[in-house]
Amino acid sequence: MKYFQKVEHLLGSKIKGISLSDFGEPLISKVWHTLLSRVLSIDGLHISFVTNALLLDKHLDEILDPRISIAISIDGASEKTYGYFRGKNNFSKFIANLTLLKNLKDKRGVSFPYIIFIFTVSRINCHELTSIIELAKTFGVETVIVQFQLFFNPERFERESLYFAQDDYNRNIAFARRKALELGINLIHPDSFDGETIFPRDSFTNSWLGRDKEGSIQCFSQLSTCYIKHNGVVEACCAPNHYVMGDLNSNSLDDIWHGSYYRELRLAFDRGEWPDRCKYCNIIQALDVHDKRAHLVEVLAMNSNPVSLPQKYHISKIDRMYKEALSFLPKNHKKAFNALSHVVTLDENLYEIGNTTACLYGMSGNIERMHEQLGKSLKIAPKDPIIIRNYDTIGELIKKHWFRRMLKL
Repeated sequence: MKYFQKVEHLLGSKIKGISLSDFGEPLISKVWHTLLSRVLSIDGLHISFVTNALLLDKHLDEILDPRISIAISIDGASEKTYGYFRGKNNFSKFIANLTLLKNLKDKRGVSFPYIIFIFTVSRINCHELTSIIELAKTFGVETVIVQFQLFFNPERFERESLYFAQDDYNRNIAFARRKALELGINLIHPDSFDGETIFPRDSFTNSWLGRDKEGSIQCFSQLSTCYIKHNGVVEACCAPNHYVMGDLNSNSLDDIWHGSYYRELRLAFDRGEWPDRCKYCNIIQALDVHDKRAHLVEVLAMNSNPVSLPQKYHISKIDRMYKEALSFLPKNHKKAFNALSHVVTLDENLYEIGNTTACLYGMSGNIERMHEQLGKSLKIAPKDPIIIRNYDTIGELIKKHWFRRMLKL
């Protein structure tokens, strides 16, 4: 609750959606009722959570809200398979709870909450892929997400991973795809290993990884989501390598979201670079099922202690200094330059400052220095349209300048 209160004022305005879960079962949390009632009191906020549904019968009335989406983890479509992952005698409880929820929705004539199934597939349960699709249809579930089970133990990886049983996955995902089309179920899944059954790359439901027109990997997660842990640490994604972006014990979420670490991460993807700390990303399965990282985490530095990662600057302060500098223009470019002199050394990834500094060089008549500075800014932010326009324009000016000097000579 301490860290929820630190971001609560942003909910419904700057933050449009909140998930009340990360790893573990949210319905056993002591503050579950408090959290849910607090977020339901906020207008303009979409609410979601992931659950195994085994406690769903105790929360039916409170979750019947059109703003709520629930992702239900389902690891099998039979008592034997489900029990392997979730314990004996739990499958009947699971089915009973889904039945209660469906009956209540039917009784009240509502389609909410929106439900999806998440099926983590391995050699143990791959044969039940089609049955999962049929269960989804039975309970009015419109979307099923399939993902490879991620292993941390090499022995279990060799024994249970589909990485070593590729034909099994190829065959069963093809059957499941056909069944999903037949029943009208939206099936999101990793491609088959043989490339015969693929998930459309341009589908709006693929919100993990993708490639741009040049073929560079783009991570959609780091552009729109972040993870706030129980200890106030803010991480960029759910990948189990703790990609820490900041700490609410040291900074506000605004400073973290717009801070130096997030900026470094986003600009790396803009440049088509695969950030070093992303190299163990298991979500690579959305692009390449043959990559071992899609199945096994080989490096994992677990640390349950809070990580102190203060930001290099407060973005609100930088913004004020930037606007102050612009207020001196166009009359006094020297004063504007002085106002930015303390900012420009803080972080080279503040490409907006670099662009403005370049323009100030130009206003002082130093065209070559302007061109040089724009070149640096363009390397940092190659997709920024303002820098691209300025760089192209000044390049033409320099060509004309040297051509006039040649004519004089």
